[in-house]
Amino acid sequence: MKPARAFTLRYVVHGQEKSVRLLVDDQDAHLLRSFHWGVHRDVRGNRTVYRNAAGGVWLSLGQAILQPGEDSVVWHFNGDDADFRRENLRVSTRSDRARQIQPAAQASRLANA
Repeated sequence: MKPARAFTLRYVVHGQEKSVRLLVDDQDAHLLRSFHWGVHRDVRGNRTVYRNAAGGVWLSLGQAILQPGEDSVVWHFNGDDADFRRENLRVSTRSDRARQIQPAAQASRLANA
C-alpha cells in the first residue's frame, strides 16, 4: 500500500464554515496545496470535491488525480467520497457507471419498501 495523507479541507456553505477530511496519496498531495478546492453536495447527499478549471468548468479531485477521458467519470470503489487514494478510484464511461449503479439502487429501494 502506498503512503497516504489525511488533509482537512475547510469550506463555507451558506455562511457556515465546514470541513471534511480527505485521504490522498502522497504523490497527489500537491493538487490539494496548489488549488482552491470547494465541496458540493447533490440532492442525494453525494459529495464532490472540485475546483474551477479553464472556461468555468468544474474539475473534480478524482478527475485531477486520474485524468480520464472526456466521457469518463471517476468513482470511489469503497463508496467513501472522501477517500481519494488511487487504489480506491475507478474510471468508467458515464453509461457504464449508470448501469453499475442501477442494480444497487433497485436493491436499496426494495429493502426499504
